Amino acid sequence: MSVRFASVPELGRVAFGPMLESERGLVLHSFVHGYVDALGHGAKSGSPHRHAYLASFGHEAERLLDAGADVIVARDSECDARAYGWVMFDAPRDAVHWVSVKQDFRRLQLGSLLLQAAFPHGASWYTLRSRFDQKAEALGMRYRVPIRLVHSPRRRSA
Repeated sequence: MSVRFASVPELGRVAFGPMLESERGLVLHSFVHGYVDALGHGAKSGSPHRHAYLASFGHEAERLLDAGADVIVARDSECDARAYGWVMFDAPRDAVHWVSVKQDFRRLQLGSLLLQAAFPHGASWYTLRSRFDQKAEALGMRYRVPIRLVHSPRRRSA
């Protein structure tokens, strides 16, 4: 996976490239907290069930990565340590798992640019329900249960 660049007026030149090992913690943390927060109900902050939700989705995020999910990270083109957001996806299955953009960088079209970096011609599926549902469906994506993706791992090519 090669690195691509885009110009974002408020940020300058942004690099879109594969997740660095040093970014794995950021991806896992924001995946879990973002998804649990999107669920609402018993997952809200202060709920006695929040810890169970966090643990459960932490395992789900790890399984997706271990099953070969790809991650593209948007970062400052001059500083790899400054990540703005990321997209986790499965290109062979044409599915988006999750898109996350840090709070301070939302409304700059980074989510759309991340989706375009992962799927230049658009994805067909999204696998985790959240407030992204309306946008995904407006882009022509349909929901697919993620368990089928998680339990049929593919080998990464060397």
